[in-house]
Order: sequence, then structure tokens, then C-alpha cells
Amino acid sequence: MENEEVGLTFGDIFHILWKKIWIVLIVSVAFAIVFFCVVQFWYNENQRKYVSTYSISFPGLNLGLYPDSSVYRIEDTISLEILNQIKEEADGAFDSIDIEKMIQKDGISISEQKVSNSKDTESEVLVTLVMDGVYFESKQQAQDFVREVAQYSIKHVQDIVEGITYDTYLNNYNSGLATSYEQKVNYLIAQQKYLLNFYDVMISSKGAYYTVSIQDENGTSVVQTLDSYRTNCLESFNETVQQAVLEELEVKGYIYDLTAYKQESVYRTEVLQGLVDRLDQEIAQLKVSREEFVEEGNQDLVTMVDNKIMKLTDDKIVCLVEMAQIVSNNKLTEQQNQDKNASFEARLNTCADLLKEQTEILQKVRVQFFEKESYFHMQKNQLEEGGGFSSLLAAFGGFIIGLLGVCIVICIVDYPKYKNQKNEKTLPAGDDSVKD
Repeated sequence: MENEEVGLTFGDIFHILWKKIWIVLIVSVAFAIVFFCVVQFWYNENQRKYVSTYSISFPGLNLGLYPDSSVYRIEDTISLEILNQIKEEADGAFDSIDIEKMIQKDGISISEQKVSNSKDTESEVLVTLVMDGVYFESKQQAQDFVREVAQYSIKHVQDIVEGITYDTYLNNYNSGLATSYEQKVNYLIAQQKYLLNFYDVMISSKGAYYTVSIQDENGTSVVQTLDSYRTNCLESFNETVQQAVLEELEVKGYIYDLTAYKQESVYRTEVLQGLVDRLDQEIAQLKVSREEFVEEGNQDLVTMVDNKIMKLTDDKIVCLVEMAQIVSNNKLTEQQNQDKNASFEARLNTCADLLKEQTEILQKVRVQFFEKESYFHMQKNQLEEGGGFSSLLAAFGGFIIGLLGVCIVICIVDYPKYKNQKNEKTLPAGDDSVKD
């Protein structure tokens, strides 16, 4: 009876592979290790992303403005200029980070979401920062870098608040910009309005009874409400004092720059004389008209003309008084003018000193206010890792691929030999008819 050819069965495959089970296992494990290492130490290193979420808040954030009224944009936080600044200020901790390449390759991105906006608090935003892990030596370095980026806006706010010039108008008062006492008084008024505006903004944000603690010039802690600070500032140069100063200036006619005054007095005298001449003409014409109205018996028109003549006469007297004052002032020497102005200047300087004190207080209040109300908060202490592929899953895949590959190769190589051995076993004893 002839032998029938039979195909390769699962049993045959098992017997073939079982004889070389150690080769199968070694190759499969080797493939698993290779896949694990490639994914873990190459692919994942190039695909890993670090993700961090944190919240920030500071007064003015709800308006999208920094304290100096410059526009706040979260995208600016990851600009080349700012990231390089963060790198330079880190004392070498971030020297290995290629900032330019990271930005050029879109290796960093940032977004924000507004999470609160109530009457009692400023807005808070939740920021998400994503960075490619390839630019960092370690996860810890990335974590430190994220923290510096997260707190940049808050540091920037404090730098702005501390660096703002709060005494601009006082500086103008003390400089040579002022050309008259009236202008110097206006500088003092402007300085106080400038300070009060800052208090109004803080009060509108947190309320009049929000307390702030500052250190006075003696190092003593002072705690007051925003309303109290504002009231003290207002009283240092209140409307009554302002009005009294302006009235004294008008009545006494103090001259700030005598030389300039004398130069301008020639032109001013000509103007005043022209006004007097015009007023005389108008008065003369009105007197003629008055006589006509008297003859007509129109008493109402007579009364109206009389009132007009009185008004013009008063204006003429004012001009004549000023002209006389100019003549008198032109006779003054510099020393006489300084002596005349001494008490008034002392009064103005006292007001300026009080405003200077209030300016220093405001700066301290505002710095403390922003320090209390500005913060950043990391949602998690550790960065979240994303991107890449599971190393264990890669190892498992490598094991399967290695297993299948080595099994196929062994089967292809060893099957002919196995087949011959199998056929020899199935031949009847002493039968030499079947030959290869």
C-alpha cells in the first residue's frame, strides 16, 4: 500500500519548535528587549511631552492689563525674549535648553481658560503649558523650567508696581519745567489726583474696607483700610487748601520769574492799554445812546445801558489796576521779589512735602496690595507626561514579532529534515522500495 503525502500539521510544528524551544525563547526575549529599548530610550525620548496646568491671578487681569496699563497676553510668556530672560536668570540651571530651537520647532505651546470672575475677586485663569521633552535633560529640569514660566507674570506684575514712577508731577514741581506759580500749584493738584486715582482703582476692586499693612519710616507696622489711606491723602492737600492757595496767588500776584515777567510786561501793557482804549470807546458810545433813550423816555433801555456802562467800567478798572501793578512790579529787584514770595513758596513747599509723604505711602500700599492679590498655583507638583508609546506594550509586541519570526524560520529550515525522519518511521520493516 502506497504512503499518502500529508501536509504540515500543528503537531508537526509543535515537534519541530519544541526541539529548539530555547532558541525560540532567546530570540523572542531578545526582540522584546530591543523593542523596549528602542521605544523607551529613543522613540519616547523624541516624542515625550510634558504637560503642566497652573492658575494665575493679579489685579487687572480681568481687564487684560498689567499695572502699567500694558496689555497682558499669555502668549507673551513663551516668547523668545522672555524665555531667554528666564534662562539667563537661572544661574546656569537651564543652559542646556535650546530656547530658539524649541520655539522654531513649535516645541512649546500655551493656552488659558478663564475660571472665575466675581465682584469680590479678580479673574483667575487656568493655564496649560505643553513642552516637548526632547529639549530637557531630565523631568526635574522641565519641572523647574515650568515653575519659572508659571510665575513669570506674577514677578512681572511686582516689578512693574515697584518700578512705576509715582512722583512725576512732584518732580515737575521741583524742576525748571514750571514757568509760573499757577503751574506749580497745578502740578501739586495733578499729583494728588494721580494718587487718589490709584486708591480708587484698588477700592473698586476690593472695597473701601480692605486692609493693607505697611511699614512706616520708623519700621513700625501700620494697618489701615484703603479708605483711610485715601482720606489721609485727600486731606494732605484738600480743596479748601487748594482754593486758598489759588486765591492768595491771584490777590498778591506773586511773580515766579521776575526777568521773564519784565520782558513780557511790555507786551502785556500794550494789550491792557488797547483794552482800556476800546472800553473807553464803548462807554462813550453807550453814554450817547443813553441820552437818546432819556429823551425818548424809555426807562428800561436807560437802565440796561447803565448796567452795561457799569460792567465796562469795572473791566476798565481791572485793566488799570493790573497796569499799575505791572509798573510797580517792574521796579522790584530780584531780592525784593524773593522776599515777597518767601512765605508763599514756603506754603507751597509744605504742601509738596505732604504730598511726597503720601506718595511714598501709596507706593508701599500698592506694592503690598499686589503682593497679597497676585499668585500662581501649580495644579500638580509633578508634570504629566504625554506622547510616545508604552514601553511594556512595545516589549510585548517585540516578543510576539520575535516569536513569530523565529518560529517561521525554524519551520522553513527544519521541516524537510523532519519530513524525511517522519517518512522513515512510517515505512514497513525491510521495505526498500521507497527511496528519496
